[in-house]
Amino acid sequence: MVDPSSLLGLIVDSRYRLATVVGTGSYGWVYAADETAFGEVIGQVAVKLLRPPNDDAIEAVIREVQAMAQLSHAHLLGFRSAGQVSDGLASGCLYIATELGSETLEDRLRQPAGMKPDEVCEVAVQMASALSYLCDRGAVHRDVKPANILRIGNVWKLGDFGLVRGFAGTSMQASGRKGTVLYMSPEAMQGETGPFVDVWALGAVIQECLTGALPYSGNSDTEIIAAALTREPAISSDLSEPFASIVRSCLVRDRRRRMTATQVAAAFRGGSPPPPVPRPPEVAGATPPSPRVVALAPPVLGTARAGEVRINPKDGAEMVYIPAGEFIMGSNDGADEEEPQRSVYLDGYWMYRHPVTVAQYQKFCSETRRKMPDPPSWGWKDDHPTVNVTWHDAKAYADWAGVALPTEAQWEKAARGTDGRAYVWGDAWPPPPKVGNFADEATRRKYPEPNCTIIADYDDGYAETSPVGAFPAGASPYGCLDMAGNVWEWSARRQGGNTDPSAPSTREGVVLLGGAWNVGTAVVLRVSHGVGFGPTFAYANFGFRCCSGRA
Repeated sequence: MVDPSSLLGLIVDSRYRLATVVGTGSYGWVYAADETAFGEVIGQVAVKLLRPPNDDAIEAVIREVQAMAQLSHAHLLGFRSAGQVSDGLASGCLYIATELGSETLEDRLRQPAGMKPDEVCEVAVQMASALSYLCDRGAVHRDVKPANILRIGNVWKLGDFGLVRGFAGTSMQASGRKGTVLYMSPEAMQGETGPFVDVWALGAVIQECLTGALPYSGNSDTEIIAAALTREPAISSDLSEPFASIVRSCLVRDRRRRMTATQVAAAFRGGSPPPPVPRPPEVAGATPPSPRVVALAPPVLGTARAGEVRINPKDGAEMVYIPAGEFIMGSNDGADEEEPQRSVYLDGYWMYRHPVTVAQYQKFCSETRRKMPDPPSWGWKDDHPTVNVTWHDAKAYADWAGVALPTEAQWEKAARGTDGRAYVWGDAWPPPPKVGNFADEATRRKYPEPNCTIIADYDDGYAETSPVGAFPAGASPYGCLDMAGNVWEWSARRQGGNTDPSAPSTREGVVLLGGAWNVGTAVVLRVSHGVGFGPTFAYANFGFRCCSGRA
């Protein structure tokens, strides 16, 4: 194990000279470093050196870097660069260079002199502004807390993007409860996420800054979670206005009544005050209810917003909400069965964000004592989509998971949104870089004479299947991933016809949609294109995803 102090003086990426150790983590250290150019010190940065213990940890670091590289806001920690150290004692370590904070809000709260209301107001407005920016981009921070709020110069900035999810550049893999329990909302403790969890955390931070009290307390995470799932949050009576009303509106248990980050900032700036949220009635001598175990929340239609994510408790899959309404289905430029292009209305439903993975399918087989299909030539990889499954296999999985296979109409709306685009990423062909796993130069490197059309000069890095969620830039308008390429996906047996999405398809057999890792033609990768196969066929490019029900 390397002593972090032994790395002092090391120059990273030919420009960052490690000066002092400022923090340690589970598999790395944070340094204050001198940034140099032409032999001169031009400033200071924070350099996080990481030695991830496994592939999952490496992918988590990459996701954090991808997130930071896309963010630019006055109150989000600024990203400088990232890469891998190639020499010296730190050889092989990954590094992330960012702005260097002078202190964290956690440090500030430890000081004997408490924070004054105007100082707390400043923190609150700046953090609300940052969260509003993330929300506008469909992203959720998921770990707002004093330790992740840093002072840079005269402003406060939100840092640590390791748990950010929900926009291009981040994975949306199912992960259940994530964050710091003391600042987590009740729904976040059940695996649900959305901008509302960040607003709850901001309310908790504001109250802590002024009173030292948090919404829930306990001697362990288990006790805190039990309290959060059964009791109203503790709102300090020491809060003055407007803090009391704002905190109460951030910490309301019903997330639908919770303020947004934009409303929080406006309220502090003198905008409309939040509507009053009454205190829960206090009954003398009442005994709090006994803690109970609450399962991850199953999807409930009619209470969600477009792109909202919930977790299927059966298999841990992330499900994205596709709202009710019309969308443009089909194409006038494709095969006969795609015509005519028409407007189709669907009720709201929940679509799996990713294809079902090998790990999820193995769990299904283990619990149902079903035989796994034969592995592909590259073997089973837990985070890759499962393959070699028949339609009957996919249907059995959906039944076990309490969901369904999507109709053609449900699949197509989730993939293209409502603007009638030709491809998941838009109308351009060839596809822009890194939007999906197709037949490309990576395929040609492994298979010099491939039996498929290759997209010239496109390189996704995978010759066969890729991990689900590996191409966040190819997310659909609702945030679904891998809907172009990787694996063909089985649809429901009764498909969307030309005029009625619940009518039988004009295609023969059961329709598969989306293309696969060995597909590289413009016509086949259109969202409206499908192929028909008998329900007993199974190939190494056949997979599936599920949805919450029928259109």
